[in-house]
Amino acid sequence: MLRYTEKTMDVDVCIIGQGLTGLVAALKLKAAGRSVLLLEKDKMSGGLAGDMPLGNTRIEHIYHHCFANDFSLIELLYTLDIEDRLQWYEPKNGLFSNGHLYSFTTPLDLLSCRSISLPDRIRTGLTVLQAKRVNDWKPLEHETARDYLVRRSGKTAYERIWQPLLLAKFGDDADSVSAVWIWNKFKVRGASRDKSQRAEKLGYLKDGFGTLVSAIVEKLKADDEKRVTLMNNVEVEAIEKTKTGFEIQTNDGTHKAKQVIAAVAAPMFNHLTKTLDLGTYRDLLNVTKYKANICLLLSFDRQVTPYYWTTICDDLPFVVIVEQTNLVAKEVYGSHLLYLSCYLDTSDPLWLKNDDEIEAQFLAGLWSLFPDAEGSFQKKLSLIRSQYAQPVIPTLYSQKQPGIRTPIEGLYLAGMSQIYPEDRGLNYAIKLGKDVAKAVLEKNDV
Repeated sequence: MLRYTEKTMDVDVCIIGQGLTGLVAALKLKAAGRSVLLLEKDKMSGGLAGDMPLGNTRIEHIYHHCFANDFSLIELLYTLDIEDRLQWYEPKNGLFSNGHLYSFTTPLDLLSCRSISLPDRIRTGLTVLQAKRVNDWKPLEHETARDYLVRRSGKTAYERIWQPLLLAKFGDDADSVSAVWIWNKFKVRGASRDKSQRAEKLGYLKDGFGTLVSAIVEKLKADDEKRVTLMNNVEVEAIEKTKTGFEIQTNDGTHKAKQVIAAVAAPMFNHLTKTLDLGTYRDLLNVTKYKANICLLLSFDRQVTPYYWTTICDDLPFVVIVEQTNLVAKEVYGSHLLYLSCYLDTSDPLWLKNDDEIEAQFLAGLWSLFPDAEGSFQKKLSLIRSQYAQPVIPTLYSQKQPGIRTPIEGLYLAGMSQIYPEDRGLNYAIKLGKDVAKAVLEKNDV
């Protein structure tokens, strides 16, 4: 049995997780005069926005961009005085379906997608366009994404375009995903287009979104009163309730706090609180299933695809190709950069393979699409596995969603399962951080 070393530090709030949600919550709490301890099991802050050096710049392990309506993110950039780092682009996107590569940059591009009939192409384009005008998402909660897409786009369009995408992302859970999820995808992308619907604007930070993480960390540490402490390489093992607050047991000892924010996935929170009586709230933690993600970052000496984002409908090891240097110029990085990404269950044989085997399988799939790329391949830069990458949102999720406040006073959960009806992303991770900090401060008991 592990013997814990008592820590002398007592803080107002302990935050578990230094992803954007945890970091932003700490910013808000610090501004309100609270003392905060942030714990992170990894050596770096940032969570899924983590990055690494590349030449004279930096690059994320997992692809990121933002949309024109990502207001929480844009506001944060101004707060940190780094808004000048945000640059806007109008990239081209593609769709690989039935052995053919199509342009998929605007809804009108569907007219050239010959894997479905012209009437189905028109219906599918209208489905995407009309989602932007839908503001009340609650009626969609009763319907699955499958039923919604079949009703709006037709059965053939669903089977040839949408079903492969849902299967690639959600596997055996594809038929249970809520229509709210797919509606939100259409709405977010539609809101980032200009009035002509032709140009989609995507934002990217100079030197990557890791600079946002660094700016937050720097602001948290810039405190003469030392109200904020960040600790990395510290894995939390349990949260225990005491008469005066909480004890957070870690591999580095026991920390004490009056309140706790767990900025982690629901299954992790379930494990950390296994000795606590959460009543029916614990049942809600078990509602949300998650898909894992594998993301491989590669470098090439030539361009591989003509698109920034290529959605894959055919049966391949990955569901998306993201060629970063079709968004940001190749000269910034010194080579052409390309991500390959897939979603899967942790029981999937691919997840259980070692990194070299996964790389080989991904590359074989890429060469089958772009044979000429094999000769320009340089090396693997990164391969990242994320166990809780994508929540599987079922129908009527608003009735099953665990709230930010748990039944135990002073204990809060802030993970991707609370972002609904929106989907995961930098913007909503930031918004969630503000929301959970507000919930903590409203109690005013620290």
